[in-house]
Amino acid sequence: MLAVLERRYLALCAPAQLYMALGAMGAIGSAFQSPTGAIAGLGLTVAWSAMLNLVCQSGYPTLAWGLVFAPSLLIAALLVAGIVFLTTLPSHGERTGGVVSAITARHDKRREGMILPIKVLGPW
Repeated sequence: MLAVLERRYLALCAPAQLYMALGAMGAIGSAFQSPTGAIAGLGLTVAWSAMLNLVCQSGYPTLAWGLVFAPSLLIAALLVAGIVFLTTLPSHGERTGGVVSAITARHDKRREGMILPIKVLGPW
């Protein structure tokens, strides 16, 4: 059984092998939290690896490598864009500092007693 799996794995092109190996490690890691999710993830990994192998065998190995790394690059780009967005938002009239400095400044003023959590209205 293991020899058959090894033979099939070695028959895949390099991008499909890399994706299969990473997907198998992810499935093993997630099996401790959700066995059903691990089985579904492994099924998707096998299907995606077969598609990558088909792309390679069709004569487009560069496209296959792009499809392997595209999700990771997209997530990294979204993460960087989110960090840039959150750190460049104006905070209380400032043009720099972002959301994080606005939150910490407000927290510091509350600690000093300058901002009350409940605003008291009226003369009483």
